[in-house]
Amino acid sequence: MVRKEDFSQNSALIDDIALLKGGYFHKLCADIDTKTDMVLYKMILVLSHLFGRRVCREVDLEEAEKIQRSPSIVYLPPMPEEAAVILRKHNKDTLDIFTTYVKTFAAQHVKEEERYLPLTHIPAGSVPSLANGKLANGHAVANGSAHVTKPTSEEDIFDFLPSLPVPHARSSFVALSGQGDDFTSIEDLCSSTREGVFLESAVIPHLEIHPDETRTPLNAYLLDFYMHGSVDPLEKANGIRKSDVSFSQEHAIDLYPNFCTGMVFPKRFLYGARHDRNLNCPPPGSRHRCRS
Repeated sequence: MVRKEDFSQNSALIDDIALLKGGYFHKLCADIDTKTDMVLYKMILVLSHLFGRRVCREVDLEEAEKIQRSPSIVYLPPMPEEAAVILRKHNKDTLDIFTTYVKTFAAQHVKEEERYLPLTHIPAGSVPSLANGKLANGHAVANGSAHVTKPTSEEDIFDFLPSLPVPHARSSFVALSGQGDDFTSIEDLCSSTREGVFLESAVIPHLEIHPDETRTPLNAYLLDFYMHGSVDPLEKANGIRKSDVSFSQEHAIDLYPNFCTGMVFPKRFLYGARHDRNLNCPPPGSRHRCRS
């Protein structure tokens, strides 16, 4: 349904497949003949949340007035709830899988204790200095002599402190706040894993749903272009350069045939090959769009 190279170019295709698997697009397109405008609007809205995501920059008063006078809405509306429910479940399943992976990897391959702070990488705790080949345990008095005291065990020193669960996946330093191995998001998992485990959120197939996981609104330039079809408002209100608009259009042309193929492919087994011809869809890999 989707070419291999498209996966490496845009991980949002995996979220698109999650929606296909959940039956969202098939239920949405069931009313294409009676509610064409509504179906197409929701389709473009969902795809705008998946592909070509751009966050909106902060604007001053002058730019805010340009947005009000523009035919562009600029700020992308929330994703339809039916699609958001499917993608939230997909994100939760992905989080559970990678959390289990980190726990298993850390238990099997990471044996040493953590000594470096997560952000500054400064070693925590100092190694006791040596005096004549022995550990120096004592304190200096005013006359310069040393009074050696009996070493105190760590159990006696910290016995009054409440104990916390020992984390396996999360950094011990982060776990000092009381957090264990329960992660709330992919970003939480990747930013707080323990030393010795490297996990990059950019390569994990998940979608930061606005406003669940990100507070920064998305740019509605794709939806705006679908609504008014003009490049000038995209440049003035949405802040998209004309060269970027051309690049986005070419990228969308590459994605459309594979998306259409994915929509049509399951119906071949339900309606036969004749149904494909009635849809007037191009063959896979073609650079032409479907004709309604």
